[in-house]
Amino acid sequence: MHDLTLAGLYSDRLCLLHQGFRVATGTAAEVLRPETLAEFYGVSVRVHHEPDGTVVVIDRKSTRLNSSHLVISYAVFCLK
Repeated sequence: MHDLTLAGLYSDRLCLLHQGFRVATGTAAEVLRPETLAEFYGVSVRVHHEPDGTVVVIDRKSTRLNSSHLVISYAVFCLK
């Protein structure tokens, strides 16, 4: 799944891949962290946490860390 917010909404656990390697696994709150996404994908995001456990990832387009990448491809597997 490539939409990180949808992955966080509909998955019990996530596995974040980068260049074919697993770089993070766990709940949406554990995996979808601004530091992790910046380190592996070069993006600047805000992550909003709702009291019910919903995690929303918001791209900060004006502060992209690597502006040469217009399309960022995330690989997140939803684990049950």
